[in-house]
Amino acid sequence: MEIKFGAFFYDSISLGDNIQTLAASQYLPKTDYLVNKNTFEVYDLTFRKVQIDERKTKIKIIFNGCFTSLKSIPKYLDPLFISLHLSSLENVDLNLFKDKKVGCKDLYTYNLLRNSGANLNIYFSACLTLSLKKENYLKLENKTSTKKILVVDTHKDYPDLFQKYALNQLKFGEIEYLTQEIESKLPNDKKIYLAHELLAKIALADLVITSRLHTLLPALAFRIPVIYIGNPQPQFDGLIRCPQIGCEGVLNSLVLDLNEISKYDWTKLSKEYFIESTFQIVREGEITIKQFLGLISNDLTPKPGDIYQHHRHKKPCKVLGLGKNYENNEEIIIYQEIESQMIWSIPIKMFQDNVVYDEKMTKRFIKIYT
Repeated sequence: MEIKFGAFFYDSISLGDNIQTLAASQYLPKTDYLVNKNTFEVYDLTFRKVQIDERKTKIKIIFNGCFTSLKSIPKYLDPLFISLHLSSLENVDLNLFKDKKVGCKDLYTYNLLRNSGANLNIYFSACLTLSLKKENYLKLENKTSTKKILVVDTHKDYPDLFQKYALNQLKFGEIEYLTQEIESKLPNDKKIYLAHELLAKIALADLVITSRLHTLLPALAFRIPVIYIGNPQPQFDGLIRCPQIGCEGVLNSLVLDLNEISKYDWTKLSKEYFIESTFQIVREGEITIKQFLGLISNDLTPKPGDIYQHHRHKKPCKVLGLGKNYENNEEIIIYQEIESQMIWSIPIKMFQDNVVYDEKMTKRFIKIYT
C-alpha cells in the first residue's frame, strides 16, 4: 500500500478556510494531494482532479475544520481527527470515530461528543491555526518603525460602531483595512496565496482588530495583540482561555461583544491591553499529529527518569518505574515528588487522563522533561 499525504482545501468565499489549509499543511512531510473538504474529491497541487485507487493508495489527511454533516469518509482517506468542530450530531455518524483519537477544536464539540453516549476517545486539541509559526510569514524587509494597526472586516461588519467607538481614538498608528472575503471564482491556488499574504500582514502588525475567528487565532499564535469585536461563537468555547504548553507569554485577546464596545476606552490600549499571559495549544494535539505522520513513536508510556508536573499544585515529580497492582493486576506508575521525596503510585490510565481545572482542559500530569 502506497502512503501519501494530503490536506483539505475549501470551496468558500473566506480566506479563513484557506488559513486552516496552511495550518494543517505545515505538519506534513510533503503535500501530495489537496482534498476538497465538502466532496472529498482529490486534486494534485495544480488542482487537477485525480482518481485514487483505494486498493493501492492511502492518503493520510489532517481532518480539521468545521462540519455540519459527516456521514461517511472514502476508504482512500486515512483521517486524523484534530481541530474538529461539529455544529451538531444530527447528521454525523459517530461510528466514524470508533477506534480513533478525536481532537476537538473547542469545548462545545468536546462536550457534544462526551455526552453522546458513544464512549469515544476524545480530547481538547484547540484550533490548528493557533500553531501557525510567525517566522514562516514574517517579512522583515517590510517592517517599519511606524506602528501598524490591522483591521480585518470589523469596519465592514460593524461600520457605525467601529467609526463611533474605535476609529476616532486609534491615534497611535497607521491603519490598514483588509477583508477575509474573496470571490468564489478565484483559482484555489490564488486563494491559498492570499491566505499566506494575510498571515504575513498579521505577523507585521502591532495591533489587530477583527471580527473573524481565523484572524483572531493566528494573531494570538503570533503573539500579536488582538481585539475581537462581535458575538462570541460556539467555536470560542475554550479557545480564548485554554492553557497551551510550549508557547509562553502570548498576549490575551480582548473579546468585546456588541453590548460592551461602547464601554471600552480605546485610548488606554497601550497602558491596559498589552498584558502577557499564557495561551497555548494542548501539546497532545501536536504530538498526535507527529505520531500519525510517523515522525515520532506512538509510545507515550511514561518512562523512568521522565519529569512531570501535576496540573494543580505544579510540583515536579520524577517517574521511578512502572508496576502492577498486586490485587487486580492493574498497571500503575510509581513516582516521587522531587521536593518532598514522597513516593506515590497511581493507575497509569489516571496518570494520563485529561482533567478540567479552573475551567480549562489539561493533562493531569504534564511532561516537562524527558
